[in-house]
Amino acid sequence: MRLRRLRPLRSRLSVDGALEASGSDPKHFQGDPKPSCGRSRPADRDHGRRICQWALVPANLYGGQLDDAREAVRQLMAVLDRELDPFFLALTAGGAVTIHLDEPQTAARYATTALEVGGPLNNPTLDAWISWAEGCRSIATHHFDLARAQLEHSAALASETQNPHIEGMAELALALAAGITGSADAVTLYRDALTRFQAARDWMSLSVAIEQLAIDWSRTNDLEPAAVVVGYLDASGTRYAPVARRRLQAVTAIRAASAGELWMARGGQMTREAVVDFTLDRLRR
Repeated sequence: MRLRRLRPLRSRLSVDGALEASGSDPKHFQGDPKPSCGRSRPADRDHGRRICQWALVPANLYGGQLDDAREAVRQLMAVLDRELDPFFLALTAGGAVTIHLDEPQTAARYATTALEVGGPLNNPTLDAWISWAEGCRSIATHHFDLARAQLEHSAALASETQNPHIEGMAELALALAAGITGSADAVTLYRDALTRFQAARDWMSLSVAIEQLAIDWSRTNDLEPAAVVVGYLDASGTRYAPVARRRLQAVTAIRAASAGELWMARGGQMTREAVVDFTLDRLRR
């Protein structure tokens, strides 16, 4: 059975739109001064609204809508309270760093907020998340040695708390930093991240990894594998919003090559599993 591809949610549809899309009546999340027996308390319904606001962030982030993802974060941060929602606020602020890598001051502000609010909670998993956010902030400000130390610390904390998702995100950010600086271990870091995501069937993180790798390949003029991966991503409608500008630069370089369109067409015919195997094979050479 073929599954229908869903269009990404857009933050401009509003939270009420997200609630309606999920089959919920937005009126049920408005709060009720006289809650009746068996119904959610107003605070619970407010929490449901915040979850819907949170859902709009990755929906736009992984749908290629950078401005909408940033607006969703801004709206969510505006309604979260430092005293009542410190964990959720720190989580949101930390996640916001990665969608502002091209705006170092904004990335630094979100990372600082995550540390100020989340640090005192002494939550090991949140500490790993905050360290990852700080590493991403250091990438944005081009402090790559500091980024490596912060991201390695994040990965170690995530491993101790048995959180493979954050550990994988730290490894992917390490690969990004290594690729930007031309570090000798970039290939190993990308290979390890891809292998991890493939084994965990974490397709969302895996698609981000191969997109970043394709961009790195195009920057070093390794255009054939870059074109194959970009061709697959185009055909599958996969776009990670924070790298949209660099991906466009990669596509421009690919199409300037005489065989660029043919390489992209080849990737466009591949399955997800085939393009991952292709990518890992290139990394092992």
